[in-house]
Amino acid sequence: MIGWVTAPVIGLALSLLSALLGLAGPVWAQRVLAPSAAVAAASETSANPAPGRLRIGLVLSGGGARGLAHVGVLKVLEEMQVPIDVITGTSMGAIVGGLYASGMHAADLERELRAVQWSEVFANRVERQQLSQRRKEEDFETSGLFGLGLRHGELLVPSSAVSSRGLESLLRRYTLPVRGVDRFDQLPIPFRAVATDMETGAGVVLDHGDLALALRSSMSVPGVFAPTEVEGRVLGDGGMVNNVPIDVARALGADVVIVVNIGTPLAGRAALGSVVGLTGQMINLLTEQNVQRSLALTHAPQGRTGITLMLGRP
Repeated sequence: MIGWVTAPVIGLALSLLSALLGLAGPVWAQRVLAPSAAVAAASETSANPAPGRLRIGLVLSGGGARGLAHVGVLKVLEEMQVPIDVITGTSMGAIVGGLYASGMHAADLERELRAVQWSEVFANRVERQQLSQRRKEEDFETSGLFGLGLRHGELLVPSSAVSSRGLESLLRRYTLPVRGVDRFDQLPIPFRAVATDMETGAGVVLDHGDLALALRSSMSVPGVFAPTEVEGRVLGDGGMVNNVPIDVARALGADVVIVVNIGTPLAGRAALGSVVGLTGQMINLLTEQNVQRSLALTHAPQGRTGITLMLGRP
C-alpha cells in the first residue's frame, strides 16, 4: 500500500478546509456496515446537505497500484469528519471511490484491499470455486495462458495481456450489497465513473447500470485488460481522456472539490529502451495531457461558489 505516510499533511489541509467551511459534528454516524440498509437515508443526506453548507465533491484519479493510496485519504476524511456529497473517479480511483460510495468504510476498504492476493486477481485463470454457476458452465477446461481463435476467416489474438475474470469476480463480491441499485445517484454517496469510448475517443460518464461493470470499464487499461461493452459502446480506461474528472464533480453540483491526483509520473530516458517502456510512456503522456487540462479548469461555474483543494501530484 502507498500513501498513508502523507496523512499529517492531508490532515492539516483538511483541517484548514473544515475551519473555512465551519464543518463539525458526527457527520459519519449515518454510515453503516450494511450499505443496503443505508442507501435511502445516506442518499437523501448527500443530495440535501445541511442548509448553508457547501456541497463537497471528492475526485479520485487513476494511477494503477498508486491509486490504492486513495484509501489513506478516505481515512483522514473520516477522521476529520468531512462530509462527502459526491464522488467521481477514474480507473483505480473509480474502483476505490465506487466501493466507498456504495457504503464501505475506509477501514473496511483498506482491510479488504490489503487481504487481496493480487497475483491471483490478475491471473489468467480463476479458481473454479470462485466463479458463478454461469461462469462455470461457460468455462471450458482449457488453458487460459494464451488463446487464438478464428472468426470470418480471420485469426483472432487476445485483446489483453491479463484475464479480467479475477477482477470482475472481486468487484461483484464487493458490490453485492447494492446490486439492486440501478442509478448511481441512489448509492449512499452519489457517484460517477469515467471511461473512454474506444471507437470515438470520447469520454463516457457512467451514472447507472451495473456498478461492478462500471468500475471494471473505467479500469480497462489498454493492453492489460480487455475493453468492456456497455450499451453498445466499447469502453476502455477513463484515464486516456479524463484521469482527474473535476468537471464531472462540478456538474454534480460540488461547490468544494477535493482532488486527489496520484497519477503515474512520466518515466526518464532509461525506461524508454524497450517496447514496453515506450508504450507505457505513450499512455502516460496522453494521461498527463488531459490531467493538466483538468487542473486548469478547477474553477466553479459562473455564479457559484468554488473551492478546490489539491492533494497528491501537482
